Amino acid sequence: MKKFGNLFKIRLKIRFRELDFVFITFALPLVIILLNSSVSSEKIEWFLPGGIVMIITISALLGCLSSIVSDKSRGILKLLHIVPGSSVIYLLCEMLITLVYTLMSISILTGASLLLGAKIKEFNILFFILTIVLGSLALMSFALIIASFINNEKIANALTSVLGTTLVVLSFPPIEIIPSTFKPFIYALPTVPLSDILHQALLGTGGISITINFIILTSWIVIVIPIIKVFKWK
Repeated sequence: MKKFGNLFKIRLKIRFRELDFVFITFALPLVIILLNSSVSSEKIEWFLPGGIVMIITISALLGCLSSIVSDKSRGILKLLHIVPGSSVIYLLCEMLITLVYTLMSISILTGASLLLGAKIKEFNILFFILTIVLGSLALMSFALIIASFINNEKIANALTSVLGTTLVVLSFPPIEIIPSTFKPFIYALPTVPLSDILHQALLGTGGISITINFIILTSWIVIVIPIIKVFKWK
């Protein structure tokens, strides 16, 4: 536990010095709000679920793809893997730090949206937090699967941009408007069921039961467990 605490403090300080990650955490939600502050509260409400998914996706890809591959390319992970248990502690630290920053960023976005007049239907704070945590873990698992097979930092950054854009774009439309032919493939992505849960929880709209959505998100977390066992640390 002491080893985890010490590494967590060190990694937290390092992450705070990464300007791109700090921008995503604190500036991105404010930029989103400023871009939507001139529109009606109804449009802000429509944008909120997608905005939350956007923050979760970008944070997960930066924190568990770009950051980890960067440490791998610099030989940091190779050194950590030598010490028994340190590699697992490192991954847990990275995921926890990413989750903390994600929750802060979403708090800013949600709070500012409410101040601008957005009306959330039957808002349940505990369910909302559970959804955010589960969605974040699913997206981080998705990122870890990719990071386990990549050693090049430039490729990781390119994938972060391409995958981030694709996943975010697919998360904005409500699931019911997606053509039925593409639904099975698109719905397997972690951002789509997460977006559907948020649409149902915040706006009262959605296409598939929340239980199925939670099963899909949980499946991503389960899938990453055997992948970590063959994770390439160098």
